[in-house]
Amino acid sequence: APGAVASFINAARNRGLKFPKVRFLAPSGGELRLHVAGVMSKAPGAVQVLVDRAWVGRVNPDGEVIGRLATDRALIDTLERIAADPAEAARAYGALMGRCSFCNLQLTDAGSVAVGYGPVCARAFGLPHVPKGTPVVAMVA
Repeated sequence: APGAVASFINAARNRGLKFPKVRFLAPSGGELRLHVAGVMSKAPGAVQVLVDRAWVGRVNPDGEVIGRLATDRALIDTLERIAADPAEAARAYGALMGRCSFCNLQLTDAGSVAVGYGPVCARAFGLPHVPKGTPVVAMVA
């Protein structure tokens, strides 16, 4: 259920991240962006779902799905896959985009490139991360 992906994002908020946002690959190949609605929004605590910066719906805290998202089976399936294995979804995004799936910074450490997110975001989202250092190109004389 899409509510599981909401639980994943809200867990980061519970670990102290004020405004958790995540980016994954959309079924269309674009960017799927998820963020928690603030206290002043129409649906506080809901996970807002955007594809290529266009709002497609939200998942309310009770798991109810609102908007076009409710009838978009490919997108619902994608959210379910992300919830089942967020680390793999982040890896796929990072491999294609070269940026952290969570904070959107460029990935430089080999360990971060391998998993699709950096060590700070790994802690915030409760995911594994092993730093491997920044690769250096050797000069050939």
